[in-house]
Amino acid sequence: MKQNNLLLRKTGSALLFLLIPFISVYAQSDSQSPYSFYGIGMPQRNALQNGFAMGGIYAGLRDSNTINFLNPAAYTALDVTQFVFGVENNVYNRTINNLNILDYNVYINQVGLGVPILRKKWFGWGLYLGYSPTSQVGYNFADSITQYFGNDTVLVKRRYDGTGGINQVTVGNGFRIYKYISVGLNVHYLFGSIDRNRSLLMPLDKGYLSSRVQEKTRVQEVGFDLGLQSHFSFKTKHRIRPEAMRKDSLIPRSHWRYKTSRLYVNIGVHYTLGRSIPATLDKYGIQFLYGNTEYGVDTFDLSPGIKGTITLPHAVTAGFHLTNAKWWSAALDVNWGNWSSFAYFDQPNVVYNDTWGLSAGAEIDPPYRNKNLGKNQFLKNMLFRFGVRYQDRFFRPDANPVDEVGISFGLGLPLAFGNKYFSETESRRILSYINLGVEGGWAGSRNNGIINESFFRLNIGVTIRDKWFIKRRFN
Repeated sequence: MKQNNLLLRKTGSALLFLLIPFISVYAQSDSQSPYSFYGIGMPQRNALQNGFAMGGIYAGLRDSNTINFLNPAAYTALDVTQFVFGVENNVYNRTINNLNILDYNVYINQVGLGVPILRKKWFGWGLYLGYSPTSQVGYNFADSITQYFGNDTVLVKRRYDGTGGINQVTVGNGFRIYKYISVGLNVHYLFGSIDRNRSLLMPLDKGYLSSRVQEKTRVQEVGFDLGLQSHFSFKTKHRIRPEAMRKDSLIPRSHWRYKTSRLYVNIGVHYTLGRSIPATLDKYGIQFLYGNTEYGVDTFDLSPGIKGTITLPHAVTAGFHLTNAKWWSAALDVNWGNWSSFAYFDQPNVVYNDTWGLSAGAEIDPPYRNKNLGKNQFLKNMLFRFGVRYQDRFFRPDANPVDEVGISFGLGLPLAFGNKYFSETESRRILSYINLGVEGGWAGSRNNGIINESFFRLNIGVTIRDKWFIKRRFN
């Protein structure tokens, strides 16, 4: 019975992994942002489940408790098989040209499976299979203008709406080619479609025909990004007072004893290759009578299968991660991207500029709890995270620089899921986690520009860790 339950659990997880990319196509339809009117829409700010609450850091992060799918060199840190699933909800309160707009965005931000293929002293190999969104389009707004047709004055309603986005399926490999060096490569299959409509709605009582231009952009292409991490450690020595000295301060310091501990340093670089990807645009227009229902009359401007390219930018992130591997870790990231090179078919780039940003964060597993909480394993293994970040946004619809600042907090809640992990030196429970992260912040244009917004983001993720795909030597 136990073996049957284990087989059922693994089979169910595998089926969930295969089905989620199809489910997510529908889950991402719940998105609204006027900024997605341009180009490929709003690029998604993918973040790690633990890194989200640490300011969004990832470049130097090596943590066996989750999969660092943003830097493929970190796949060599996997010690057991992991399945990850995450959902993010973003709420924006925007003021654009003195108009208040409440936008929201709900989407599945990651589904992935990481497997440690080989772990040797001088060589390691980690594999990752996953899904994540690249960009989203979701808007629906309208305005009105007055037009003159001979002696007629006509109030014309203009409506704009768009849906869709670009997603990616990733196959990644990380290799530890030396004891202290890891490299990695992610290969992405980009796919998706974007639908946009522009309508001119004329009053029916005037007898004028309304018109609509419908565009559908389709993308299917392969992309790449590279990762590099250097990881090493060094010993530190600090003095510890004996118990007697805590009671009697007259004991000289010569009676102090020393304790040696080890610090682990990880330095990482992640590079996304800028490239021009082929795309296909289907474009056509229709004329109709606009009222309670629409009555089609004619079509115009039939242009199916227009071939073009979308130019995506180069981007690089460098990071530093320091931890004692017991109860604390801290990290710092710096990023840059040349979004000024972005191009969408033959449309001029008027809203994208080069960007840079800085992120910092920490994770704490307070050691004092191990003494005070007895046998409460849940509280003993809770993780606390916090971070801050600054980003000079690439999106500038009014040509003014836009600053964005975010402050984040989060928890790692352990789950009683997984088998015992046996090695030559220890026997411990493999911990899976529910990761919760929240971020609040604001963004605004310099020089009294048009953008002024506050935002709230909620990230919920599950990391399931277990010794899957390992042949047991003993029953």
